[in-house]
Amino acid sequence: MPNGTVKNVTATSDPDLFFGLRGGFNNFGIVTRFTLKTFPQQLVWGGLITYASNELARVNQATANFTANNTDPRAQIITNYICTLGITEVAELVFYDGSSPPKGILDEFLAIPYLTKNVSTRTFFSLVQSFAPNATETRTIFNTVSVLDYPVSLLESIVNESVFWSKSLEPSSAWITSYAVEPFLPSLFDHSSTPSAYPPLRDRGLLPLNIYFGWTLNSSDGIMQEAARDSAAHIRQLAVAGGQDVADAASYGNYAIFDTPVGRIYGDNVPRLQAIKAAADPTNVMGLAGGFKF
Repeated sequence: MPNGTVKNVTATSDPDLFFGLRGGFNNFGIVTRFTLKTFPQQLVWGGLITYASNELARVNQATANFTANNTDPRAQIITNYICTLGITEVAELVFYDGSSPPKGILDEFLAIPYLTKNVSTRTFFSLVQSFAPNATETRTIFNTVSVLDYPVSLLESIVNESVFWSKSLEPSSAWITSYAVEPFLPSLFDHSSTPSAYPPLRDRGLLPLNIYFGWTLNSSDGIMQEAARDSAAHIRQLAVAGGQDVADAASYGNYAIFDTPVGRIYGDNVPRLQAIKAAADPTNVMGLAGGFKF
């Protein structure tokens, strides 16, 4: 705790603090240990496929179809549109929590001509090792938009966004613009009934879009950060215009840009979180750390 004491926190021993720690980041103290219920991990199937720009239409359609039709919680994809020098290609992460996916779930992606493909039945550790890490040698920024669906029209707009910002930001030393589509099941938030700081509501599943810009010159920091804000706002506007009720949808805090208002992430939970913060850390010791603050 911020006052130097050690405290074991559970949903029954301290429901308020337990609520805040579940998604409330580093506002209430330092978590030194936590207990998880685990399950045996068997072999999985998956890996990374890359596609050239001439296959974007087929990738968009496959992604939209997966989003609309998949009901298997063991299947997942991330469609990552990566643009350099105005040319967008795709890094497709495909995954199935089993030795092989049932026929029909991911076949559409496997049928698209590819540049590279590293997909197999493997250990989970091998799967993680097969994915390229985020670049750490350059300057970067994240931002995010939460949506309810990824129809082809929105995916086409995301591709256009990647090209627009790649070309616009190139004079400011941008070397990559990346938009990662994560089409989880609508039941995303149904796996727990224990109240938590995030998400503020569990009545619908929100699908995060991760916006990632990379550049080299520190003099371009402000330009890149503002571009990430503008891009997120534009994509949210397009989703709303397409009929999605996401104008006030909660943003995913792990992707949200650093100055996102806490109300955008935590919604109506903010007053309760502020009260928990005041009780747990009355002298604001945790204010010395970074991150979103209540």
